[in-house]
Amino acid sequence: MITVELGVDDVVDLYRLELHLRFNPSVLAAMQVLPGNLPDAREGFFVWNIDQVLGQIEYSMTLLDPAPAATGSGVATQIVFKGLAPGPSPLTLIEVTLVNQAGEPIPARRLERSITVRPWAAIAYFPLVVMNSTPPPAPAPTSTPTRTPTASPTPTPTWTPVSACREAVLNGSFENDLAEGWIIGGQYLPGRTSKAPRSGNWSLQLGIESIEADVYSSSAAWQTVDVPSDVTTATLSFSYWPGSYEGNVNLDKQMVLVMDGDVLPGKDSYKILMNIDEDARTWTNLSFDLLRELNFDPRGRHMHLYFTVLNDGKDRRPSWMKLDDVSLQLCRG
Repeated sequence: MITVELGVDDVVDLYRLELHLRFNPSVLAAMQVLPGNLPDAREGFFVWNIDQVLGQIEYSMTLLDPAPAATGSGVATQIVFKGLAPGPSPLTLIEVTLVNQAGEPIPARRLERSITVRPWAAIAYFPLVVMNSTPPPAPAPTSTPTRTPTASPTPTPTWTPVSACREAVLNGSFENDLAEGWIIGGQYLPGRTSKAPRSGNWSLQLGIESIEADVYSSSAAWQTVDVPSDVTTATLSFSYWPGSYEGNVNLDKQMVLVMDGDVLPGKDSYKILMNIDEDARTWTNLSFDLLRELNFDPRGRHMHLYFTVLNDGKDRRPSWMKLDDVSLQLCRG
């Protein structure tokens, strides 16, 4: 395996970023995208998508209030590749968007590097992003872009003629492998568990249950859905089982967000539906009318359904959350 770090150097007031990377899919297979430390993904949320056929990776991240903007140098994201065949693969950043807390673009200079895969070794060259205090030769963005990854990790469902409603979430009961419908990420990856599910045989557990394993970390799962332009209701429902050694003091976070997948992450492109730190240790059902709840209109757009647990790693008091029966009913008429 080869881990490539996309670095950000000498940046000031970085709050949101989007990176589009191209590689040679005949030489490399992209296996995983990990959040970096600048900005610190544990203070916000992130989404990514891998298109192995086209050889492209898309990564977006934004901080959440009250997290301060990031200044300095660090790693924006890490990408884990597997070598498929000997030879070089250029790594090209085809799009870089960096935005400060005021929503203004930050000039960035894009560099091209390469990975050389040999039978006996794999060599990665980085960083790929270098910040400048003056505008680069190529025009820098002059406004916040209005497009982010459009590729969905799941097939686009089609309307059935025998019903006015359809289910938009794949594998919402987690009875099948997470590769069916879900993307997971974070420093502490979620996983399926058969311990006391809400229904069926499995649920998803996010966060950290073991006191000994408590670390400063995020644990996230999300799914991207297409919302037709003519729906009249969009009802998101799910069951959650929260656990925490914090004692309901809200230092850790058990969160549910919905994000507009067609714009750069920002305060007007997502809605926090749940932000708790509870130790109820029992199943609770929630339902939301998204056309009323969201601060953006999801119709005719891609939408990310995002579930996460954030742990502060202090005093060996972690939090976790089980998730089951996730459903998004899209209806006409």
